[in-house]
Amino acid sequence: MERISIPVGAETVPAMVMRGSRPSGPAVLMMPAAFGLAADVLEQITQLAEQASLVVALDLFWRDGRGAIGYGDTASVMARIRELNQERALAELLAVCRWTKQQDVGNGRLLGLGVCLGGPFVFLAAQRGCLDAVVTWHGSRLDSFLAEAAAMRCPMALHFGERDRIAPLDAVERIKAAFKNHDDVEITVHSGADHGFSHPLGPTYDEAAYRAGFESVRALLARLSV
Repeated sequence: MERISIPVGAETVPAMVMRGSRPSGPAVLMMPAAFGLAADVLEQITQLAEQASLVVALDLFWRDGRGAIGYGDTASVMARIRELNQERALAELLAVCRWTKQQDVGNGRLLGLGVCLGGPFVFLAAQRGCLDAVVTWHGSRLDSFLAEAAAMRCPMALHFGERDRIAPLDAVERIKAAFKNHDDVEITVHSGADHGFSHPLGPTYDEAAYRAGFESVRALLARLSV
């Protein structure tokens, strides 16, 4: 695993990159939560690399210089979310999508994994045709990004927690309604799970929900390998 700089226009964007164990398979672009590239996220990158040709993790909040924020520091996380220039962050994501697909590894297919706030961004990348599959783990406010749902033609697996107040069940129902005619979109609500269920070092980690979410990544990567 190494930290590299990816060209985006006149600038460069830092990302964590790891070559995978399946050099002829698809790649993964991971958008972590607003907590950043915490130790458990780095471990997830290693696990993802066992299933893919390449894993690229893009921290949307690299510009604030704070690095990873502890899972208990809600105030700092909310502050960095408020400060995020979403238009610029999306442009960086799309550029990194293109860069990842251009690497001389894999079969040219790309799965986007969005965690928490990363969820809306992989949604937007899918709407623009930059991804071949999407997985979200407790994606935040995905119901606010459904205007172009009909344009999203890639397979998706969206995972939510039953107790998640950031992505409540009424929002999940709106997401289900938007994709009711999409046979390749799987939406799962995990009983008893809360927001942040995919953070092994966080206070709301739910092993069963996380394992199911990770299995969706494996399944879609296998599908993109055919």
